[in-house]
Amino acid sequence: MSTVVTSAFPFVPATISLANMASTYVPADSYTRLLRLFGRDAVHVTGIDVHSQFVSTDGKTRDGSEAFCSQKCLEYQRAFESLNIQFDAIARTDETHHTEAVREALQVLLAHGAITQRQISVVRCDGCGAFPAPRLTESFDFARLGLEGDGHAGAEPRCPYCRAHQFSDVLSTHYFLVLEPYRNKLLAECERVVRVEAARPLIRSWLAEPLADWNISRDNSIGISLEPQLPGKSLYLWFESLIGYWSMARLAAANPKKFVHFFGQNILYYHAVVWPVLYGLCYGGGASDILAAVRGLVDKQRSDPELLDIDQAVRSYPPDYLRFYLVWSGTDGLTDVRLTRATLVDVVNGILCDSAGNLLRRLAVLLQKRARAGVQLSSEDELVQTFYKVLIPALLQAMDEALVGKCLRLILDYVSQLNRMMAAERLYEAESAAVNGRIAFMLATVLTLLSPFVPRLVEEYNIFVGWSPRSLADIMRAAECPLRQEVGLWKKLT
Repeated sequence: MSTVVTSAFPFVPATISLANMASTYVPADSYTRLLRLFGRDAVHVTGIDVHSQFVSTDGKTRDGSEAFCSQKCLEYQRAFESLNIQFDAIARTDETHHTEAVREALQVLLAHGAITQRQISVVRCDGCGAFPAPRLTESFDFARLGLEGDGHAGAEPRCPYCRAHQFSDVLSTHYFLVLEPYRNKLLAECERVVRVEAARPLIRSWLAEPLADWNISRDNSIGISLEPQLPGKSLYLWFESLIGYWSMARLAAANPKKFVHFFGQNILYYHAVVWPVLYGLCYGGGASDILAAVRGLVDKQRSDPELLDIDQAVRSYPPDYLRFYLVWSGTDGLTDVRLTRATLVDVVNGILCDSAGNLLRRLAVLLQKRARAGVQLSSEDELVQTFYKVLIPALLQAMDEALVGKCLRLILDYVSQLNRMMAAERLYEAESAAVNGRIAFMLATVLTLLSPFVPRLVEEYNIFVGWSPRSLADIMRAAECPLRQEVGLWKKLT
């Protein structure tokens, strides 16, 4: 049974920025690595949604959009690779395994009577017959799709596809997911699904009133087709994205025990209200099987542009410095954050390089110089006992609530304690096998605990030959390993 960590699906043609990395992808990747560090079976999955109406050039089909979708998918892959974001499964939403899973889920919902069908009034373009979403008629990037137009906020509404100004209201038959029967259950389980206290009042406000049925169909053939039941219609991309969490988990060969979802607060409703209903009806899951790790967004207007564009950021700064900064600056809650160079420099130089990096270098150099004294480490040592009986339980508690930022701060507190211990006990002056054992333990534990956040950087201070800082269960073995003589240096930003 696996913990399935999910990152919200990017949808074409959106651009992934460092803001998305901060709210979703880096915390999710770090969390997955943390789980594995503790010996838990975990997979990290996402998908790429290619069924947005924004990819269409006619508002009716995806004809002619493949080259554009493929280009964007490659962009997303490069963005993830640039920050060492690793997925056990990532696939497009037009791939067969996913579309079949979505259709199966839809049939289950129909069998449960959870889908209702009724007519609603929709807006149709009189010029080409497309059904553009209202926001597309008011503000649209025409040039992106090679179309002419004056798409800007406040412009006269016009069809983004044929540029017509005339629209008509017509009746159209749609599928709706009925949510109201599950409202009381959602309210009772709210605190188990969403551990972020600041998010609960908003969820309770949604659940205080009868829940509206959720329209899961659209008047186009861009997404997964609803033929023959609803001719000319397809499923709403958010319906299939939520089901995509299950389909991507299966692609990763995972048998889901629990889903932990990382996403920005702007899509909280889908994860706290709609997904628990879908998961329960389609797969028999309950509130204890879902944890919605909602996070604040990045205030782009008050952030430095160089820290929003991923390509520019990774050209200017080491990727692991960016990873560390994004987790440190992010919040395990709804507070929006700013990304600025000044703060990045302060955090990287003062916390990562000065506090953690200098400690690691001192420990590594001391061990190298004193190798002749040997290494002796007892599991009964007070330092070892405190690590396993105090720090590890605290980390496990934070992990159970997917508080990635809190985990990093607990680790940094441990680093500070070791720095104080080095000075108070004058470990740099004493030379014995027992002291070396403690130093080896300090080095191994800090390398291991930091590895989910700076997975490449830790190798620069890993002087243990044949040992890797990827498992808590392997920490004690580090003291038995031979040492290499080279040691790296985390350079400060200037």
